Amino acid sequence: MYAYYVKNNGQDPKSILLDKLANHKLVIYGETHKRKASWDLLKSIIKDPSFHKTTGIVFLEMSSDSQEKIDRFFANDIMDSEILLDILRSVQLQGWDDRGMYEFVIDV
Repeated sequence: MYAYYVKNNGQDPKSILLDKLANHKLVIYGETHKRKASWDLLKSIIKDPSFHKTTGIVFLEMSSDSQEKIDRFFANDIMDSEILLDILRSVQLQGWDDRGMYEFVIDV
């Protein structure tokens, strides 16, 4: 369905999403876990100067029981990736294996 939309509207995915973010209060992007292309697209969008002009909040599916740690991670003046790694390690028994999400959160 998305490929059909892109083909018929003649825009690349990044342009489509930036346009939607500029013109709608809520845009939901359902990434596929562990897909590098999906995370790379999202990282390129948040690095685009127009993103910061039109978008105020990024919602992520993360552990709600780690909210205090998440808040501390984003509140730090100096990035402490160990806080984020601790959050992601505790999500699953075998640990978190989606490096793209880790990199995206770091970029945010």
